[in-house]
Amino acid sequence: MKTLLASLLLAASMGWAQPSDDPAALLSQAASTYHDASNLQLRGVKVREQHDDFVDSVTRAPFHLALTPDNRFHQDSRTETGDVIQVCDGEKHWTYTAQTNKYSSAPGTPNPTFLFDTAVDLRYMTAGLLGAKFLRQESLDAGGAQHFCDVIEAHYERPRQSPTTEFGDVVFWIDHQSHLVWKTRMPVSVQTGALGARISYFETTLYSEVRLGENLPDSIFTFTPPPGSLEQSPNAADARTALLGHAAPDFKLRGLDGAETQLSALKGQVVLLDFWATWCGPCRMTMPKLNNLSKKFKKQDVVIMGIDDNEDEQTVRNFVQKNKYEYTILLSSRRTDSVMDGYLVHGLPTLVVIDKNGLVADYKVGYGHETEDDLRADLVRVSGADYVAPKPAVTAAQAEPGTSLDNWPEPKTADDFLRRGNEHQRLHNYAKAIADASAALALKPDWTPALRLRARAEYDSKDYASAIKDDTAMLQQHPDWAQVYDARGLAYSNSGRHDLAIPDYTQAIKLDPYLSEPYNNRGWAYLETGNAALALQDLNRALELAPEYVKAHENRAKAFDKQNDLQSELADLEDLMRLAPGNQWTRDQHADVLRRLGADANKSAAAAQ
Repeated sequence: MKTLLASLLLAASMGWAQPSDDPAALLSQAASTYHDASNLQLRGVKVREQHDDFVDSVTRAPFHLALTPDNRFHQDSRTETGDVIQVCDGEKHWTYTAQTNKYSSAPGTPNPTFLFDTAVDLRYMTAGLLGAKFLRQESLDAGGAQHFCDVIEAHYERPRQSPTTEFGDVVFWIDHQSHLVWKTRMPVSVQTGALGARISYFETTLYSEVRLGENLPDSIFTFTPPPGSLEQSPNAADARTALLGHAAPDFKLRGLDGAETQLSALKGQVVLLDFWATWCGPCRMTMPKLNNLSKKFKKQDVVIMGIDDNEDEQTVRNFVQKNKYEYTILLSSRRTDSVMDGYLVHGLPTLVVIDKNGLVADYKVGYGHETEDDLRADLVRVSGADYVAPKPAVTAAQAEPGTSLDNWPEPKTADDFLRRGNEHQRLHNYAKAIADASAALALKPDWTPALRLRARAEYDSKDYASAIKDDTAMLQQHPDWAQVYDARGLAYSNSGRHDLAIPDYTQAIKLDPYLSEPYNNRGWAYLETGNAALALQDLNRALELAPEYVKAHENRAKAFDKQNDLQSELADLEDLMRLAPGNQWTRDQHADVLRRLGADANKSAAAAQ
């Protein structure tokens, strides 16, 4: 009630109007604010939270993004495995990982939508929108200021980035006055290996700084390899390896003429696919060459098709008509089909040659002066009578998952040991994970990813003293890492040292006040030390940030029990029965609370009589 009253008073003092009757119009107005800006600069943190019977996990990635209308970009972010920089100059893009001091590069311009998050590109908030609902207005603390926000829930066409992944409705916190977005939140559900089994988590983006229209120097969109860094294979090479010699993923897409084209119906012909977009500079240089090739190979059982990446049909139609391209242009949508993901398209243009038997014969990314000659040679080779299909490689992604790493190649470098150690950790072989992390640290002392792996494995194997030691070593290198303070706090708590844990949880909250996990964990520590009132404050906050946080509901039910607030405890237990129906403690406690409430009701009735 106090929070609501404060929000209303703040709204009144600022003279803000009532929310629009059309929440879709609010989304459109916000999208125009971003889309019409000459340049964007955004700072914030991306948070992924999973809380269920099996996993309590929060990962956070602070980021800074600079983006121009022609899709040059620069983003640096910190992930669990290290600092990552991504740069695109409009013709080529680079990815650099600081902890390994390695970078990869590839020609072409990737779609910058991925730089925001899987929720939505803020410049196109109404793309694929099926409906929107106004939820409420509330004050949000972001960037050191209070923002009175319209909270809008948006329902989109379901993206099919993967057949195993489902994305829920996106909630936006939009400043009522400036129309800037300060927070987004979306549930994600992923099918695991077990038939029908799913895990669910939330993806939240919290913006601390939004700057529009400022001049950005060209230098920030130029990548200079750091001293001593090494270049590694780009994603395009990995995609080429994964697809070459394998059956080309089938699809059925509609063209600009309204007719549908199915790839499998073209068997017996050589097919060249060009994945492109009107905003992509290298694509625009490639397309005249493809138009020439389509005319030269028209009578030789060769089909050339362009597949546009997720753009408005009229935009594509105008572009094609203006340039008089004659080959087939198909339309794709990342929200309604999976063709981009099926072909592992991470950069544009991506060019795929498919032989007469429907196998991928070649895979290229980007444009160069030799592109037309290379493609002509490919089409002649694959059409020839002596053509032999490439032998497919077996990649790690295609290998059957197992429970043993007996056939894993013997590690030689710190990176090798870390990769094998992470796999041991995934398979719950904690002793082996610790051994591999230690071997990596022997080769690369104080290496953060190896310390992180070893600390997790030590914690999971209940060696809390060692986990505390490694967490402390990480904090000496990264004193602003909230998640590590929280992890060390848990190690202290599980050692029975809640007095040392509480300051760590408090520091984690100070560094990142939007993480729900430290609030829950500090609430648990307060509960264990007999302070139910403080526990309830923290657990209420944890559930404000993550309403389906199973462990927080359980801890709050216990806190209500301590205060003999049985009705409130019953409400939490009923939420738990919905969220985690297999939890035996919840069922037993629910029955016990009902029994106690029944006994209390009988006593009250007797007293009244």
